[in-house]
Parts: sequence; C-alpha cells; structure tokens
Amino acid sequence: MNDDIVTYYPVLIPTLNRYEHFKRCVESLQNNTHANETELIIGIDYPPSNKYYEGWKRIIEYSKTINGFKKVTIIKRKKNIGPAKNSESLKRYALKKYDAYIVTDDDNVFSPNFLDYVDKGLTLYKNDKSILAICGYMSPIHFENIERDKTTYVKLQEFHTWGYGRWKDREEELNSIPYKYMEYICRRRTDLVKLHKYQRNLYQLIFWPLFFPRLNGKCDFALSCYCKLNNRFTINPVHSLVRNTGSDGSGVNTPRIMDGRMTQVISDESFFIYKNNLTDLEMKKIMDRVDDWKNHDPMEVPSHLPWRLMTELFYISLMVFGFDITIVIYKLLRKMYRLLLWVFNKSNDY
Repeated sequence: MNDDIVTYYPVLIPTLNRYEHFKRCVESLQNNTHANETELIIGIDYPPSNKYYEGWKRIIEYSKTINGFKKVTIIKRKKNIGPAKNSESLKRYALKKYDAYIVTDDDNVFSPNFLDYVDKGLTLYKNDKSILAICGYMSPIHFENIERDKTTYVKLQEFHTWGYGRWKDREEELNSIPYKYMEYICRRRTDLVKLHKYQRNLYQLIFWPLFFPRLNGKCDFALSCYCKLNNRFTINPVHSLVRNTGSDGSGVNTPRIMDGRMTQVISDESFFIYKNNLTDLEMKKIMDRVDDWKNHDPMEVPSHLPWRLMTELFYISLMVFGFDITIVIYKLLRKMYRLLLWVFNKSNDY
C-alpha cells in the first residue's frame, strides 16, 4: 500500500496510576513507524482515593516530557470518572476531528509496526461494513509455516480490545446496541440458540457479568458475541503486534494470571505488509483453530468438567425460565453454597 494515501489516526490512552505500565506503553509507541505523524491523546483520570495518588502524580509529571509524536494532547480529569467513561470521553473527543481512532489500555506494549498495521487496515477496510475493527492482538497460537507464508492477517469473529482501531460509523453501530449487551442476549432465546455451539462464548456470556458486574457492558466478550450473531468480523495479525502486561493483577478487569501473555513474543518488524492468499477453506480452518485454542485457555473458559456442566445447566435455565428467574436461582445457589461452607467449617472446629 502506498503510504501517501494512508491517514495517520490518533492513539488514545486512558490511564490513572499505573506509571510503569503507562511508560512502557508510551515508549513502545514512540518506537513505532509513523509515531511522528500521529497525535497521542492521553486521558488521565483523577485518583478515587489516596492510594492512587503517587502513581497518578508520576504519570502527570512524565506526560509533560513525552515527545516523538506529531502532537501530544493531555486531558486531566478534575474528578474520578472511572476507566470506561475516561475511554469513551477520549473517543468522542477524537471523533470530533478524525473519522477513526486507535485506542489502547495503558498496559499494552506494541511492535514497531503496530501503527503502520492499524493505519493501513483502517484505510483498506474503511468501506467494508462487515469489518468492525482492526485489532493488533493475536493469541499465542501456533500456525503452520505454510499459513504464515500465505497470509499476514486473518478475519476473525472475535474482538480483541488490546489495542485496536475503529471507524466513526462502526462506533455508531456499536453505540446503538444496549449497553448491558450480555444481559440483553441472555434475555433473547433466539440469540442463545445461535451461540449454543460456541461454548466459550456461552460461558463468558452467562458467568462473567455475574462474577464481574462491571463487565456487563460492551467488553471484548460481548463484542465477540455481537460478531457471531451479526456476521461481523475483525482484522487480526497472524503474529501478534501487542503484548499485554495487565495480567499481573494491576488492572481492574483482568485477573492475576501470570502466564505466557506477560512474555508473549511479538513482531519486531518496522512495517506491516498486508498479504492474504488463503482459500475460504483455509481461512475457516484458522478461525476454528483460534476457537479451539480459546476453548482451552483458562482465562477464556475453565476447561474443567464442572464448569462446562454449569454452563449447560444455566443455558437450559435461561431457555426454560428466562433471565430473571435464572438470576434468582443463581443467588439462591450462592447462599446455599456459603451456608454449606459455614456448616463445614463449624463442624471442623469441633
């Protein structure tokens, strides 16, 4: 692709107090091709309590020294608005000037060709309404060499939010769906039937909002379900251009899972070449391989049989009794479980 026709879109980073993560993220972007053509927009939330103050102060001071970009815009919140509102506010700010944006959490580290990849992708697929986003992350999946020779990227019905680019019209499309989208699907039996064959999506759909209510919005799990239900896709590199370091327990959404994500090998190339010579069958095999890997990833879905049975039981309950009664059943089961634990602990005291 001729760089002369590529638009260089802004990078948005919402942050609060994770200074070391934020610094690594910014430095990796500074080393990107086209950084000097890119506006960096940082939204620094206000500390909700004193324990966040030291990291917040360090980020404030460090932000004043950031260079290497076409422009650095710093937005300091006067009160705490939380990570979701901080991110959404940055998107609205960027879309007043641009027709697309690139957004990342502050715990991602990028390959030198990440911006080249996303900017080119946003240009290539701007008019393809079936593509919701250009995502920079790929799970640590082994692909055969022949596949790497044939393609540098794939279309998936997954939404990886660890560094992605999205257009204004696709933003408007997703804004039109209910905010509590996972709950919305759980109330729609026809959608549940369609997702039944995707056990990982079904597990996430049912249990993640229960365990982590703040995720009962348009998180990556919800948007992956949206892709499958509405025949939408994302563009993803075969070799990941993003390493996420947030599974160290420092973030609000990702649990502490010190696994290969922390040290995942990412591309060291300076430019990204869009190449795809796969047949439809080969592309389908890659999509199935990604699904299979995620079905055995402990962060995506527990592989133990009890969880798989629980997912099926809740699915049946949602289909037979509906969402509201299923939630009542869930709460009763939790109370019974806690009561049994209490009785068991008491019996052991004697």
